Amino acid sequence: MEDVAAVVEKQRQHIADIRDSLTNMYRELSAEAAKKRQQARDRRASKPGVSMALFTEGDFVLTAHVLSLANKLAVQWKGPKRIVKALSDYVFEVLDLMAPFAISTHHASRLKFYADASRNVTEDLVAQAMHADGGHLVSKLVKCRMQPETHTWEIQVEWIGLDPLEASWEPATIIYEDVPELVKRFVLRANSDAAQAMWASLTKTPAARQKSKPQRRRKGRG
Repeated sequence: MEDVAAVVEKQRQHIADIRDSLTNMYRELSAEAAKKRQQARDRRASKPGVSMALFTEGDFVLTAHVLSLANKLAVQWKGPKRIVKALSDYVFEVLDLMAPFAISTHHASRLKFYADASRNVTEDLVAQAMHADGGHLVSKLVKCRMQPETHTWEIQVEWIGLDPLEASWEPATIIYEDVPELVKRFVLRANSDAAQAMWASLTKTPAARQKSKPQRRRKGRG
């Protein structure tokens, strides 16, 4: 019959073996996760026109937050945070590492890999690298206008992952080609002469213009 000391020693060894197994398993999982992240980066890097920083799920990043200062816009980098989901090659869901662990959506041009020295650094927005690769997704169409110099219609666009302060004026023809249903809903929602005039200019033939023209909503009587 084994004495108490022998039983205790066996239990200690068993616990040590379990701890070693868990450590090895964690190392293998970490290595596999790192391998998958690198494979995802390699896939994105192989796509034509992709040159901005390559992020993937699990990366620790800083996120840019737009500040409105005197006569200029600036961004402040905050973090670290962690990417938890890739919505596209350019748009990611990012998790705060402190309670309440909020998740926010950011474009890749508003992310950079975490480095402790970069925390809470503010820099001019005009000095920040703006990538020309594209990949921006429309969040909201705000308003429209006739560009006075070119006499062409433009739509002010808010982008997914960018701050509303960074909304930009884009050619209406391009936005209509990319997201025609959003433009149609915008015209209906705006219910203005300008929006109707822009919509008419976006339809190429009289027949198409009559067929696709949104009906203006009647305002309720007081």
